[in-house]
Amino acid sequence: FELNGNPLLEENHPILHQEICTGKEAPFLDNLTIQIQETQVFKNDNNLVYPNPGSGPFYLNKELVEKIPTKINVWNTSGNLKKSIRVQSVTHEPLHLDLTELPAGMYWLEILFANYNPVKIAVFKW
Repeated sequence: FELNGNPLLEENHPILHQEICTGKEAPFLDNLTIQIQETQVFKNDNNLVYPNPGSGPFYLNKELVEKIPTKINVWNTSGNLKKSIRVQSVTHEPLHLDLTELPAGMYWLEILFANYNPVKIAVFKW
């Protein structure tokens, strides 16, 4: 077993131990913590944002709007924030999202909620 200079695998790292089983060193993990986030399940994931692909005016469907979004960030595939929209008021109708000023391409919508985990959805603008 080689550590290869990886700082996460240093010999005295708290989760890495050596155990003598067969005369060879064998790593094993101790006190491993796994974080599980609540997953949001929607009835129809394909239509959360429509039309997709589209030319720029997009809509968040009613099921998404009912979770009361507070902010929508639009990221390009390079990880640059292109637009941030604060949602002022919410009705139970689809929410209009105007991306007409952005060039054609793929974008990630990061939808933030007051009481739910964020949702990320890929949209394709032509």
